[in-house]
Parts: sequence; structure tokens; C-alpha cells
Amino acid sequence: MIHGHSLQLVDVDGDGNLDIFAAEMAKWREQKTEPDHPDATAWVLYGDGQGHFRTSIFSKGIDFHEARVADLDGDGDLDILDKPYNWEAPGVDVWINEGR
Repeated sequence: MIHGHSLQLVDVDGDGNLDIFAAEMAKWREQKTEPDHPDATAWVLYGDGQGHFRTSIFSKGIDFHEARVADLDGDGDLDILDKPYNWEAPGVDVWINEGR
């Protein structure tokens, strides 16, 4: 992980086991215009309740800074809200979970 600035333990898939959401920043140097880490990655590590995790890449090339995982649209599943630190800021990204 390079410049990780988002981390949450939540049950993303609703199976009763905690999962890990983690994401990196793409840009942190304010004097630069291009990203410091253009391949910044966000992951979901799905837990099985026994200490094992299946890793899934959620996104690449997005600047995650202090992202939150919560039910944003009130439908009972978890969505993701993030904002960039200083790359293509100001702005927010809202990832609505339409699965299940």
C-alpha cells in the first residue's frame, strides 16, 4: 500500500463476517499537477470469519482520501463515499451498491 488514507472494517457482502475496505491516495504533493501514484488502488478483502480473506480490487486510478463505507441510499446495503485530497478537487465520488 502506498499512501493509504482510507480503511474501514465492515460487512460489505452481508454474510455476517467483517471485511476490510482499504484505499490509497493518488496525489498528495500540492505543488505537482499530475498524480504521485496514478495506479492508486482500492480493495475489498472479504473475510470468512476464520481469519482468511479473498482480495478484490474495487478500483484503480482514483484518489481516495478518508473514504467512508455506509448505507448512503437507505436500501440496506453498503455504498462508498470518497473525496480526493488535492487531485481533481474539489469533488466527491459516490459508489452506490446495486448488487444483491
